[in-house]
Amino acid sequence: MSGCKDQKPALTAAEQTEKKSFFPVVDFLKGQIHYVDSLPTAILKIVTENNKRDSSYIKRSEFDKLAQDFILPDLRQDVFEANFKESSFIDQTTQSATFNYTSANPGLSLQRVDVLATPDELYSKVKSIFIQQTLNKSDTIIVKKLYWQSNKHFQMATILQVAGQPRKTNQLQVTWDAGE
Repeated sequence: MSGCKDQKPALTAAEQTEKKSFFPVVDFLKGQIHYVDSLPTAILKIVTENNKRDSSYIKRSEFDKLAQDFILPDLRQDVFEANFKESSFIDQTTQSATFNYTSANPGLSLQRVDVLATPDELYSKVKSIFIQQTLNKSDTIIVKKLYWQSNKHFQMATILQVAGQPRKTNQLQVTWDAGE
């Protein structure tokens, strides 16, 4: 009977249900970056600042650098699962599922992640990911709203609020889908 003390009891049904595996946001986004890097297409960057819009084509190295804003340390699977709560719902009208992740830790800059998916024959297809991050730096609050539409484009809106000054907003869109 040696070794019986070392065996862990089987998880109860409630414990198995409680231990969820969150959507692997970082892995999905890294896959999207790899997908874009493999495309033989031009990548367009559009910047909107002070109601002025400017566009230019960019190299893959610049795309990779800009896309890194989506690969946040708080999205690392162990940190994500420890600090976020998941809720989900299915919208019957759009036939899509939304997975909402909200921070249970007010000390994290990452506060919210939404994953929108539609069912496929075998799997769910991710349509988009939305990420909201709030950074506090002395007298400045920076809110970043990041949106990634699968296989098409990403957008980053940055709201900068310095104490005693008007709020500044700029938006960046990077697109690689010729239909955009």
